[in-house]
Amino acid sequence: MSVSAAIGGKPVKIDYYSPSMRGRKVYGGLVPYGEIWCPGANWATAVTSAEAGIEIGSMKLAKGSYALWVIPGEKEFELVVNSNAHAFHLDHDSSTDIGRTKMTLKALAEPVESLTFEVRPTTAAKA
Repeated sequence: MSVSAAIGGKPVKIDYYSPSMRGRKVYGGLVPYGEIWCPGANWATAVTSAEAGIEIGSMKLAKGSYALWVIPGEKEFELVVNSNAHAFHLDHDSSTDIGRTKMTLKALAEPVESLTFEVRPTTAAKA
């Protein structure tokens, strides 16, 4: 699957595979707390900004493609950005990590069966 949006007039795209819960407990169950996890399946989830650099948290990334990994916690998640956008989803290599940033969590009213990414522009230059 993929999702894209224009941020500052430049396209940003996220490519990912969308696993489903199928009645399983995901965080703290199938996906242990405190361990690196690929939010997706098959291949690592990749964010691409081919025309301009982007910022994710405090990280300033040059134009290009990057893999997104997550370290889930009971109260806080950490996003890990990695330079190998073509990694298999079980093959995280921390030596190619670019950086990490805390994620803001929001409880949903209802569970979402399949992993979904969204890019929502909040201003002309942010999403």
